[in-house]
Amino acid sequence: MRLALPSTFPPYRGGIAQFNAALADALSGAGHDVVCINWARQYPAAWFPGIAPEEDDASDVEGPPRLLDSVWPGTWKTSALALVEGGIPDAVVVPFWTSALGPSLSGVVRHVRKAGAAAGRTPQCIGLIHNVAGPDDEGWERYLSRQFLRGLDRAVVLSDAAAERVHDLRPELPVDVLFHPVYDHFPERMDAAAARRFLHLPPPGEARVLLYFGSIVASKGLDVLIEAMAEAPEDVHLLVAGECLDAWEDYEALLEESPAALRIQVHPRYIEDHEVALFFGAADALALPYRKAAQSGVTALAVHYGLPVVASGVREVREVIEDGVTGVCVEPAGDVSAFAAGIRRLFEQAAPPAAAFEAVRARRSWAAFVERLAPLLTATTAAER
Repeated sequence: MRLALPSTFPPYRGGIAQFNAALADALSGAGHDVVCINWARQYPAAWFPGIAPEEDDASDVEGPPRLLDSVWPGTWKTSALALVEGGIPDAVVVPFWTSALGPSLSGVVRHVRKAGAAAGRTPQCIGLIHNVAGPDDEGWERYLSRQFLRGLDRAVVLSDAAAERVHDLRPELPVDVLFHPVYDHFPERMDAAAARRFLHLPPPGEARVLLYFGSIVASKGLDVLIEAMAEAPEDVHLLVAGECLDAWEDYEALLEESPAALRIQVHPRYIEDHEVALFFGAADALALPYRKAAQSGVTALAVHYGLPVVASGVREVREVIEDGVTGVCVEPAGDVSAFAAGIRRLFEQAAPPAAAFEAVRARRSWAAFVERLAPLLTATTAAER
């Protein structure tokens, strides 16, 4: 099949860019002709202060053509024409994770449809939904998400929770639930002793290190984890590594007041790909104190590195982590004492067998994802719309 993929790719940083690059490679590896475009400007800093993503200046990856501007409609048509230049695609796969980019992505879809109609061959338009506005989000977010969904023939989601949100906004839209594949492009996990020396952490045998990794936002519950550390065993250290998208001052206050402050080390910045092996190498386990989640790319990282997980028992994490085997799931989400008890239980149970992680990797490989995705891309015909 010929497939068009307008979205975020390296040299943009972050999980979405990594996901899309891996997806494009996997689709190409399966024999599909994949045409991609990237953003010329994704989040204008003046419109989105504090969340404008930075590019990886050290990256030597050029990435797909940078044509799409989220606030300049003229580029929406230009981008669509670039996607159809070599032939009308069989399907347009549009990753979606934030309402703010809905209008521009919808604009690309609309112009691709027009070009296809003019050529007598309208492609399928498939939304690959990482996240979509839910009942607790602002009205404008739900409106923009709904408008984006109205331009689709089908949605593919990575969790049951995302499927429910899509059905809430557009009940008649066909939705298929797949999964978040396990990343396999990161470097080998660093030796624990060396990683801890580098980070000035106690060596293996003297302490156990719990890692919080990834973006810091209210829904991911770092505040719960900081408070839980006061009730965790005294040989447990917490390593926090990730960029804060909330008010960092609130977390600083919690850290200063914590009885466990001397056992908490913080790196509140974006972690580059080449550093991932360092932080996961230093850790004995990963902590996911989520209040809610649509899906978790960090969980996929833990599976890649064979690292057990202690996580709030939100359904999206339970889909990956087997309680008592590859980790511990805690109920209820957001409960400090319950999470502290989960930390204790994780370190009391036996280390997960390597075979348990190997089984998850096999089920959630990129090849398995593409095998399930490909039939969905032509499942709805133009005549049925």
